Amino acid sequence: MAGYFLPSFLESPVRALPKIVLQPLEATRSEVEAGLVAGVYDVAVLLTSNIADQEGLGFETLFRSPRRLWLSTSHRLLDRGEIYLTDLVQEPYIMLTVDETANTAQRYWRQSGFRPQIL
Repeated sequence: MAGYFLPSFLESPVRALPKIVLQPLEATRSEVEAGLVAGVYDVAVLLTSNIADQEGLGFETLFRSPRRLWLSTSHRLLDRGEIYLTDLVQEPYIMLTVDETANTAQRYWRQSGFRPQIL
């Protein structure tokens, strides 16, 4: 997730404050959250929807990414204006797993009371 905007984000403070030392590192969300709470890290880039300690951490949403459904060009649902999870219950479903997207998607499914047929 951070790869989309982290390079330009890191470039700006370095240009403005040439003596600043940035040490980017990659860790799991739980490790980053614990490091922020313990003061090991000063700042982090995370999916805010997945932050476990919403009360203990201050955060700001930098941008929102709308949920997308990818369909083949011949899929029967392609021409619909709106598609709901109930429309997908009987469909084979490919679950993305990068950057905790599976956790987020599963949360939507759990809230709906339906289960996807994950391939």
